[in-house]
Amino acid sequence: MKRVLCLSIALLGTACTKEKPAAPPAKAPSAAPLPPTGLAAWQPPTGVPAQLPLLNVKGLDAFGFPNQLPDKVALLALLRSRQYEPLTKFIEQMADEIDKDPRKELWMFVAMNAFYQAAPDLHPLLDEWVQRHPTSFAPWSARSHYLFAVAAEARGDKPSSDTKEAQFAAMQAFNEKAAADLAKALELRPGVVENIRWRTKVAMFKGDVDPRRILEDGRKVCKDCLTLYQGIMAMLRPQWGGSYEQMDALAEEALASSTNPAMKVLRGASHNERCDKALNKERFEEALAACDKSLEAGRWYQYLITRADLHAKMKEPEKGLPFLNEALEQWPQDAEALGMRAAFLRKMGRWEEARNDVLLGAYVKDNEGYVKWERWQVMREILKVAGEKYKAKDWKAAEDLYDQALRVQPDDPEPWFWRGMTFKQRDMVDAAFGDFQEAVKHTRKWLMAYKELSIALVKRDQAKDAVELWNGFIADNPQDAEAVYLRGGVYNRLGDLQHAKADAQRACEMKFDKACKVLAEQKLE
Repeated sequence: MKRVLCLSIALLGTACTKEKPAAPPAKAPSAAPLPPTGLAAWQPPTGVPAQLPLLNVKGLDAFGFPNQLPDKVALLALLRSRQYEPLTKFIEQMADEIDKDPRKELWMFVAMNAFYQAAPDLHPLLDEWVQRHPTSFAPWSARSHYLFAVAAEARGDKPSSDTKEAQFAAMQAFNEKAAADLAKALELRPGVVENIRWRTKVAMFKGDVDPRRILEDGRKVCKDCLTLYQGIMAMLRPQWGGSYEQMDALAEEALASSTNPAMKVLRGASHNERCDKALNKERFEEALAACDKSLEAGRWYQYLITRADLHAKMKEPEKGLPFLNEALEQWPQDAEALGMRAAFLRKMGRWEEARNDVLLGAYVKDNEGYVKWERWQVMREILKVAGEKYKAKDWKAAEDLYDQALRVQPDDPEPWFWRGMTFKQRDMVDAAFGDFQEAVKHTRKWLMAYKELSIALVKRDQAKDAVELWNGFIADNPQDAEAVYLRGGVYNRLGDLQHAKADAQRACEMKFDKACKVLAEQKLE
């Protein structure tokens, strides 16, 4: 009889010594993650709200605006569940409320901000919403905000010199579509200040609209609306051809022509820009002075976020956290503030709170920079805590933590793999197999994930599928000698000794010692 090659014994589960995978790796955080407290993970809402979905308690804030703001999560949940009728009704109701009380102007600002994101899953839903309710301004306005965000994403955030012509062309195409939707929204309901304000966006990419004309058109509707002036203020920033002096002049003009006490925050706009510019150049003392000057005009949430960003760049999370807490009291669902706060909390070891900020931030605006980065970072923290449970053989606790990691970052192979390992340890064969399959979907280089899936396939009498699995991996990683060796083990299981020997020889030639040892022990040439 031909002697059977003892290849990939760990893979095939025969009499040779079984190799156990290492404990889950994790990078060390700034502070050791605290033990789990049982703080429940954030969950998106279900069902249709019975009334206008608003956050916070009634009353006025320090600027004279109502404390209550639209619940962006609820609005997005309605869109994602195709509840277009109540969604349209709620946004039209907000517009009616603003007409009666201009102090509620921020309602439409916040509501439309929910759709200012480049999430691909929203596009077909917004198209369907427009088709279902073409006579309402609401879907046209929402889709215009979405398309403006897609245009910004298409262009990217690099300097013009590093941006390709194709990116500029894509930005222009989406901006044109957004402008058309905005025009339709204004045609259907001309008095929505939020949409008048967004004409400044059209002006910035077309360069053919006088900002004074936009301002005068807006004043006819609401001369005391802060957001109108903020839109014009954006056009006067130095990077758009304006100046700090022009920004300051607009602030004084607004204060002189309006009875709205919130207009005073405009005096901080140019200083906030100065702070941001100094931060980008890491001139921290200059940035601090400018940030403090902006906050003297009013503790507006944007100024608070910029001040927190100063502490982020100075690696001072404890000092920055109070500013983000204050900003999120004003604007509870601001994705940038949530993502930045998640970073601070994570660095302080408070990963459960960071997890919740990331989950909420990702639901509100998945492509926000801090949120995108912190999803991965918070996942790493959860994996480290889960790894401790795994080492202690507390399989259920480890599984629950891997579940949380998957909610935070479902596109990473590690939480899929390690949850699969917890299932394997408890002989939950089908659950483990499913997770190993998911892990492999998200990586083309992680040998351990392919190895465990191959083991599962062989045990399910699907060795031929395991060979195909390794063929794909080796095609992507032709220098991985261990992968070649392991494929030989599967060939061996199939009784294909010719291919098994060939893979062993090839792996040995690639300096994989185990393959050489097998060949020597079996006295194969």
